[in-house]
Amino acid sequence: MATDFRAIRDVELALHVPVVGDAVAPFMAPPDTDPAALRAVDSLLVLPSDPAAATEEILRRREEGGFTYFIIGANAADALAPVVAELAGH
Repeated sequence: MATDFRAIRDVELALHVPVVGDAVAPFMAPPDTDPAALRAVDSLLVLPSDPAAATEEILRRREEGGFTYFIIGANAADALAPVVAELAGH
């Protein structure tokens, strides 16, 4: 759906990602959010906690879905700091 939208309009698209690894941002998702279940269905609501895997996944989502911004909870900021550093030039 995001790809189709970008095809007809030149817009920036943000993706809300409340789960990084097993950490759930409490203000961004219900308390019963199950990270394992989200990973099992390849949900866009989760990113891996491994920086290299998260970088690869973000690049895939940019390419396939056209997402340009990723919104994460503050509880994942330290885990994803190396990802931000890696992607700063992309």
